[in-house]
Amino acid sequence: MKAGAQAGTTKVTATAGDKKTTIAITTIIPSYPMTVWYKPSSSWSTAMVSYQANGKWSGGAKQMTMACDGWYKYVILDTHGEQVQITPVFLRRFGCEFR
Repeated sequence: MKAGAQAGTTKVTATAGDKKTTIAITTIIPSYPMTVWYKPSSSWSTAMVSYQANGKWSGGAKQMTMACDGWYKYVILDTHGEQVQITPVFLRRFGCEFR
């Protein structure tokens, strides 16, 4: 489905001779979730991700969830079927690196 399309309902009427019928058509916009997987160094105690989906940045670092065997995951609820740019986040404060 084309980006920017909107969900909604419309009525279509078809006529053939003296016959006429009207039907309602409902368009549902599907979501396109995407799971991001990341395995940082074993010394990391947490993982965060920042991403751009559908032309918009995530608005800051998002906390990833520990999955298993050192892997973290984060689910982007809807990419709108567009390209996604992902960046692992490294936070530096007072000369220390927090991961």
